[in-house]
Amino acid sequence: MTYKIEFLPRARKELLDAWDWYDDIWSGLGDRFMREIERNCSRSRKR
Repeated sequence: MTYKIEFLPRARKELLDAWDWYDDIWSGLGDRFMREIERNCSRSRKR
């Protein structure tokens, strides 16, 4: 069974804020964070 994951506008804003926060700590860390989010969402869709 395939699932579709959608982020509500508020969740999307929080995700982007977290991306910025991580990138402020260490350049590139925000991208690494986002890849992990995408990887985990992708894994959830395949279940």
